Order: sequence, then C-alpha cells, then structure tokens
Amino acid sequence: MLTLSAIAACGSSPPQIISYSPERGTIDVSTAAPIRIAFDHDVDKESVAIRLSMLPATNGTVVWLGPRQLEYQHSTLQPSTLYEVVLEAGYKDVAGNAYALRHHWSFNTERAPNVAGSTPANLEGDVDPASYVSIDFTREMDVAALKSAITIEPSVPFSVRLDPADAKRAVVVPDSLLDPSTSYSVDVSTAALDAHGNQLLRDQSFVFHTGLARPLRHWVAFATAFADGSSGGVWIVNESGFPRQLFDGPAVQSFSWSPEGTSLLIHTNGTWSVFTPGVTSVSLPFKAGWAAPLAAGRGYVYIDAIGTLHRWSADGADEVIATNVSQAATAPGGLRVAYVQPGLSSSTVWGYDVGLRSRYELSAEPAAVRDLSWRRPATGSPICVRTLKRSRCECGTSPGKRRRRPSRVGISATRRGCPTPRIWCLRQASQRRAAPCEKHSWST
Repeated sequence: MLTLSAIAACGSSPPQIISYSPERGTIDVSTAAPIRIAFDHDVDKESVAIRLSMLPATNGTVVWLGPRQLEYQHSTLQPSTLYEVVLEAGYKDVAGNAYALRHHWSFNTERAPNVAGSTPANLEGDVDPASYVSIDFTREMDVAALKSAITIEPSVPFSVRLDPADAKRAVVVPDSLLDPSTSYSVDVSTAALDAHGNQLLRDQSFVFHTGLARPLRHWVAFATAFADGSSGGVWIVNESGFPRQLFDGPAVQSFSWSPEGTSLLIHTNGTWSVFTPGVTSVSLPFKAGWAAPLAAGRGYVYIDAIGTLHRWSADGADEVIATNVSQAATAPGGLRVAYVQPGLSSSTVWGYDVGLRSRYELSAEPAAVRDLSWRRPATGSPICVRTLKRSRCECGTSPGKRRRRPSRVGISATRRGCPTPRIWCLRQASQRRAAPCEKHSWST
C-alpha cells in the first residue's frame, strides 16, 4: 500500500486519496487482486463509483468497505498486461466539495501459468507401471479445472490431486496400474487454470514409456465393498495416501500376496485365481476355504472342505500334506508352512518344509489353538500360537549362549543334529529357570 500526503479535510477542502493498491508501477500483480482506494474523509459514494474505471475496460463492481474506503472487485484480468486505473475529476465528499483533477496510475499483471516439469520426465523410459504422474506448474493451480484439462493416451481413468506440500504440483493418480511396456502421452490444455483463474500459457504434453511389471513394494492392499454389499475390488495405497484400484472383481472374499509381491491370490465366489498386475488373472482348479501362495515356482497350499491340507504345485500336481487340519499359515518367505491338527482337548502344531516335502512337530498345545500366524523378527520366522488357555514353554538348556532380555520373551535354539527347535521362556534377565508363557509360544 502506498500512502500519499493527506490534505486535512476542512471547510471547502475536497476529498484526497491517501492510499491505493496495486501501487503505481507494480509488476507481477495477481490477476485476481482487487483495486483498493482510501480517502482522507467521507465521500459521496455515487460520485466516486461512476467515475472509476480501468483500461483496458474490465467488468467490475465497487464495494464500499466504509464511508471513505472502497474495493473495486473485477473479473480476472489478462496476464502479462499493463492496466491503468482511472478516477475522473469531479468526485465529491458528502458536503459537495468536488475534486478537480483526474487520478490515474498503472501496473503490470502476472504472467500466465506454465508447465515447469513432470515426473516421469518427457521421453523417460522404463517407468514403473505402478508410478503416479506428477506435473509441476509455475503457479498454484485450480485442481477442479485440471481434471478436465489433462488427458492420457492410451486412455486411462484417473483422478487429480494437488500435492499437500506444494500446490504448484498436481499428482495424477491412474485408477489402476499402467500397462507395462507401453508408451503414454500426457496432454495439458489451456483449460487448466491457476488459483487466480489464469489459463495455461499454451497446450503442453510429454511422453514416457513404461517398463516391465515390477513387484509392488511398500504398498498396503485392502478389499472394499459398497453399501449394498457388492464388492468394490482390491485397492492399494502407499505413503502418498492416494489409493488406486488394483483388482476389480465380484465378491472378493479374501486375498493374499505372493511372497515376492508380484501377484495376488484372490478368493471370489468360492473360486481361487491368481492375479498378476499388468498381466492377467488365471483361475486355479481347487476348491478351498483357505489357500495361500508359496515361494515363486512352488505353487500353493490349501485346506479343502473336509480339513485336508493340500499342496498344489506349479506343474498341476496335487499332493496331500496332512488330514484333520483346522488351520494353517505360511512363513513370510513361502518356504515353510505351519498347520494345526486338533485333538479332543489339545492341539499339535506341525511344520512343513516346502523344499524337502517333509513335516516335523513344532509344538504340542494343551488346548485348542485359536490363532496361528507367523511374525518376522530380526532373524528367523517364529510361529505364534494363540490358545484358549495359558500354555507353557518347553524347558531345556540352550547349546549356545543364552540371550537375556529385560522382559518376557521366547528364546529358540536348535540342538545339534536335530531339525526341531526347542523353546526357552524367560520372565526376567535375572531368572535362569524357565517360566510359563502367557497366550503365546514362539518357535522357528
């Protein structure tokens, strides 16, 4: 704001302008910025309003902020343009004292927005099909206008959001993964507007080429359903917080990732299929209430309707691992399987080595096993067993140096020449004897 020397209002003194904006000679003025004028004393509003104008001519309305201060609210100005504000002579104060001189001053508006860069960059190759597309602009953009201004060929449904950390960056999120080994063109038309309503300087585009499909690392997958109960498919989201649909299928009942993260095993309407993003979906021949993928090339394990645990190999062979199985869980690497065979009042947890095709006893539980899962510690992959009653850890002497921890933990070691791990449970570092565990027991 520029403050001019004020002439005191007294007797026959006409009203004087004491401040205005934008100031004379200002450059890069927002095209949405209103014209503001303040006088030294109360004015005849009508005499001022009819004498105020802009060149080039602009549609606008005078809004009075008080008896001596106005704001001229106009439509969006043209970018990179010299504008002149004119207040013709003859405007008056409330006493009828008229100002005899013509006021005028000029300023330059900001430049039109432009595309400053993109990710992927123009002509970039081997782009991950799971990538988002980001477009950097020289100004903060209007996200609503961007949606209709951006097109992708081959056609891909997408949504557009502004980066929460930088409103000059638009993030284009395809609704599904891009096709591998495909050339894409992204076009941004002059329908794109910045936050001030300025059109993009000119139509702009860039091209990139996707590479082969890659394992999906650091994504969270989740199944969705609509209010009427119908399936919304499987979606994925990463740390960006922009979800996208990975699989669109009817009645998704469950799903699990392959250990290497390249495909999904999906249960829909009683059937099982393998979905590889960017490739295709392949139906599997077995019927099961539970199934899980093994390591790459090792096939799948499943439990049929009568409680038989099977291994279905990649070559189509079906092998029975065990009968009378209530539940099972695969290790994170997909090379081991743990399963439960329940008794009348106890349960036995078995391990199955996928490579050796052999089983071994992991734990005998004095109650029904309620939950079976693997966890991934710093080393190894212990199995976690939850029972309806408290269980006790097996006791023994570790052949190696006993690890001590200040809290209740399970410590495992393997006797020389014996493939079955033994378990030691310590309540405190000061206790050398084994003590009862509560709810969990651990083994490798």
